[in-house]
Amino acid sequence: MALSFSATSYMSRYREPAAPVLMILGRESPEAIQGALRDEVRKTGGDLLLVSHRTRTHDHPEAREAVAWLMGRLKLEPQRRQYAIVSTSNAGGSGKTSTVMNFCLQLGRLGLRVLVVDLDIAQGALLAWFRAQDAVHEFFTTLPDEYPQLAGAYPLELVERRIHRHSSRLDVLFSGRGVRDQIDISTACLEGLIETVAQLDYDVVCYDMPGEWKVRPVIVSLLARRTTSPFVVCPPGRKERDGAHAALDVLGRIEREDGRTALDAAMLVFIEGERGHVIPTLDR
Repeated sequence: MALSFSATSYMSRYREPAAPVLMILGRESPEAIQGALRDEVRKTGGDLLLVSHRTRTHDHPEAREAVAWLMGRLKLEPQRRQYAIVSTSNAGGSGKTSTVMNFCLQLGRLGLRVLVVDLDIAQGALLAWFRAQDAVHEFFTTLPDEYPQLAGAYPLELVERRIHRHSSRLDVLFSGRGVRDQIDISTACLEGLIETVAQLDYDVVCYDMPGEWKVRPVIVSLLARRTTSPFVVCPPGRKERDGAHAALDVLGRIEREDGRTALDAAMLVFIEGERGHVIPTLDR
């Protein structure tokens, strides 16, 4: 009894964030203890149920009633699954960034929480695209300098501090102004960033990739996840479409966790100069 009261007192007075306490107590316990525990659990927004000692038998009617009482008061929410979109076009200047960002803007308008991560480090083009050159002062490429002893993932607060809340309702992790090269960021640092981002509360994370994404093992590993959809832009022009075909060929050889290939989950976007974009989703 003393342990139950101590734990309940802690939950009602000190627990942060506050959490409701549900307690089942034997009806034979002293009334003074029943009253004290009931007062404490109700301070947390919870409640107390009194049952007989026979409730210990799982098939007793009162036991079933106790389970129903608990389930009726628990507020269980399904775990949110974060999905990733990875741009996998080959060449720069193909309209990849503009197409993917407009797609993300539409997702944001639909009410989804979207984070954009600029992994095209050598270009740093997203700063200009979002017109945020003067508004952003911290980039994720400085994470290795601030936290050199990386072990798995970065502290959440370090990554969250670098997220720019754009007026478009998209959140963005900028890589910089294009003064650093892709090879300046180690594979371990990129893996740590991706693992940290996976812990953030977003519905969709969009990774804007460089043209040489195929030689980065960490990107191939990201494409192998069951929650990742590659995004391939196919602009007009033979050279550009050959590049898109090459990207699709690589995606067809990447096996995902669920036994499918990355190509099975790909989105292929055809660009026609005068007619705009048509976006079919390939979902076999």
